Amino acid sequence: MSNTQAPIWRRWGQFRFSVIGELLSSPPAKGQLQQEIQRLSQKIYQHPIDENRKFTLGASTIERWYYKAKVVDDPVVVLGRKLRSDAGIRWAMPEALLDASGNWLQPMVLAILDDHSRICCHLQFYLAETAQCLVHGLIQAFMKRGLPRSLMTDNGSAMLAEETTQGLARLGIDHKTTLPYSPYQNGKQEVFWGQLEGRLLELVRKHKDLKLSFLNQAAQAWVEQDYHRRFNREINSTPLDRLLNGKSVARNIPESEVLRLAFTRRVTRKPRRSDATVAVGGIRYELPSRFSHMESVVLRFAGWDRSQLTLVDPKTDAPLAQLLPQDKTANASGKRRVISPEISQTDPVDTFDAGSVTGLSSFCIGSGRKQPVDDRRIDTDPGRPCRQQSADSQPDGCRASKCCRSERIAKNRRSFIFSIILTQPIQTKTKLKFLSDNHPKNKIWKICNYFNHHFSLAVLDESTGKWPVAPSPKNIPYLKAENAGGRHILLKPNSAIQPYYFLADDLNSDLLTRHHQFKPGVFKPGRMVIETSPGNYQVWIHSSRPLDLAEKRYWLEKLHSDPGADPKNRWGRCPGFRNRKAKHKTLSGQYPLAKLVWVDWKNQANIPEIQLPSCSQKAFSHQPQGGVCHKNNINRSLYNKGNESATDLAYALALYRRGFTRTEIYNRII
Repeated sequence: MSNTQAPIWRRWGQFRFSVIGELLSSPPAKGQLQQEIQRLSQKIYQHPIDENRKFTLGASTIERWYYKAKVVDDPVVVLGRKLRSDAGIRWAMPEALLDASGNWLQPMVLAILDDHSRICCHLQFYLAETAQCLVHGLIQAFMKRGLPRSLMTDNGSAMLAEETTQGLARLGIDHKTTLPYSPYQNGKQEVFWGQLEGRLLELVRKHKDLKLSFLNQAAQAWVEQDYHRRFNREINSTPLDRLLNGKSVARNIPESEVLRLAFTRRVTRKPRRSDATVAVGGIRYELPSRFSHMESVVLRFAGWDRSQLTLVDPKTDAPLAQLLPQDKTANASGKRRVISPEISQTDPVDTFDAGSVTGLSSFCIGSGRKQPVDDRRIDTDPGRPCRQQSADSQPDGCRASKCCRSERIAKNRRSFIFSIILTQPIQTKTKLKFLSDNHPKNKIWKICNYFNHHFSLAVLDESTGKWPVAPSPKNIPYLKAENAGGRHILLKPNSAIQPYYFLADDLNSDLLTRHHQFKPGVFKPGRMVIETSPGNYQVWIHSSRPLDLAEKRYWLEKLHSDPGADPKNRWGRCPGFRNRKAKHKTLSGQYPLAKLVWVDWKNQANIPEIQLPSCSQKAFSHQPQGGVCHKNNINRSLYNKGNESATDLAYALALYRRGFTRTEIYNRII
């Protein structure tokens, strides 16, 4: 059953998994693998994206997919994305078979059998044949015996429900169905029904007022004490002995919440702007305020459970938040929840030059709380008005000064205040008043000035890589949500101005004072200092002239920067967001906030010119053993480690093992 709502990478992964699924569930005999791959390469396949296209696959392509999926727990993700292929080795799990009894009786029994050992993974009676009952039984079987590689069912509506098919695909289980009205294809299951009717049902047939709970207890006792210990002529042993004596190939079981979320359907909705709600099946759900800016949201839910929805990332399907139904009783009082992002009442207010950014005479944003401001950390111009005025001496802050007269339009201390001056022109430089020095929106404007409006932001996931995000204030709620979900927020200058900027990484307090400060609290020109964790700093340096990579490496070595942080396309940590590295997690479960210590966008650093020798072109002192294999069939993206330094090292080692010279490796990486 195709699902056009799924991401393209997942549809490709599911298609590739369906091609090689039978090789995993039924491994060919020794020496027969290439013959089976050649047989699969002669088939004609339906294109997973374009329904009007059909095509064939090469044998080498199928072989590559097979070896990728064979060694991981989640083959769909591996086949959908280019990840490293040298993980551990896993054997394929034998097929499991399940079927409904086919009789219109109440109650109805669900049995899930292991094809190899004939073990009954789960047996339970239900009052209906629905997708909810089937999913419940599957989860019970998985929790008892492990995740299988393949599952065979009949063509019942519960087996073909969207929740069932999508859940099996997300868990990396190849779902196969029998032909309609063909019980002979499930011979083992039919034999099991005969034993169930001849022994278990005969035992409970004489009981009057039979309850479902008692029937299920009797079924579990019969399976564990009788069926699993009875000799089976087909396998020449008991099912329990065959299971214990065979090799265990079961995959690790995810948490129960992950299993529950897997068996859900996926829909897309547009939130209503007036109250940040979405409607699904006639029920309206409330979005968290940090996601109210999104034009469309992706939701996952089970058709039989509308008590809550799960908001997921449209790119990775990672869960972001739980949505609850709208409280109609609370809304009847006339009070509504605040949709705007909540501002902490303890945040200080800060100011800085923004005349070139807004183009307005004056533009003020505040939280209602005024506190003194350390002006040295924002601007070095002492001639501005209102510079030395604090909250104690100026009750109305900037609004009470001569350079800013506006009407307060919101009295709520937790709401934004917008005011625009429309009176006489202002002779001094204009000011932009932000929420606090550590608020992300304040950081974006300062960074915008420092990089002259040419910089990029990105979200880094240590398992899947990074993706770009536009550096706009409207994207701050999204960045905060990603950061709260364990991802890192990074920044770097655009390629047009990269020759003028370079990053000194992993500096301690001593190096910061020695190389980047004139005196305590006053930094050298062209610096932007970010405290990424307590006692650890990153320093961006704005040069007055363009520098090539060799010069940048030379000066970074002199500044004792991290030797693994190469200046080519180097990303730095964005201030105003949490450093989500596990080693920085405190005992209370918190992560340190990346703080903007200093920024100077008016001056540049004068970097002396130096003459550097050209890099050596000689090859390695020794060549690798054996011939060169797959020399041109290797890409850096196959060795993604979550950070640039580890990825470069893994890529360089892979090139070296394949016989590349030192010059070739240097050109490929740099």
